[in-house]
Amino acid sequence: MKLLSEYVGLNLWLLGISIVFFAYDGTITPVEGTILLFLVAVCIINLSKIMNYLFGVKNNP
Repeated sequence: MKLLSEYVGLNLWLLGISIVFFAYDGTITPVEGTILLFLVAVCIINLSKIMNYLFGVKNNP
């Protein structure tokens, strides 16, 4: 399950980077990009709590 947690965390970081690029090149508006990036940041910060809630995973080192 720790591997799943790392995989989800990596995908969230890649999603955040993609949102920044999409907002920069005009695919999405800067306002939409800011809102989406805020939501991704909240998920990254609370990843261990979310994984614990969904899968019962304790990600303690």
